[in-house]
Amino acid sequence: MNMVAEGLRKFSTLQKLLANGGLAGLFGFVAILYPQYRDLMLILIASSISAASADTISSELGSLYGRRFFNIMTFRPDRRGENGVVSLEGFAFGLLGSCLVAITYGLTEKFNLSTLLIIVVAGSIGNLVDSVLGATLERKGQLKNDSVNFLNTVGAAVVAFMVMQF
Repeated sequence: MNMVAEGLRKFSTLQKLLANGGLAGLFGFVAILYPQYRDLMLILIASSISAASADTISSELGSLYGRRFFNIMTFRPDRRGENGVVSLEGFAFGLLGSCLVAITYGLTEKFNLSTLLIIVVAGSIGNLVDSVLGATLERKGQLKNDSVNFLNTVGAAVVAFMVMQF
């Protein structure tokens, strides 16, 4: 029985890893296979990691330091820790997390202020996507947390890609 429990724990860890980093891994693979898209893929990687980081940091530190919690869909007060419940402090921490990922990207790749802004904006919007999905589909049991986290990273990558087209 212990082996089954250990196997389930490892599977759960793998699910969380893929939910938060699977898209970044896929973009990395594309960058290797198609070097002509390397720069684009690196920005999409940074944007998706920015969103995953913003989500984790905003929920953890927002729960600790948030003062007023509200449902992102109704803006009505709601209970800390519930899906789709946010605080201004949590959003600020998430924004900081996105900034840290963007700065790291800027230190390792070509420093470009517009690219850093794309990563921060995409990560922050991805974080908001996570909250909206949490308040709607996850609360109703239609999505699980790992699916919401994956869609958070997809949302950030889509935003980054769309902004880069202008």
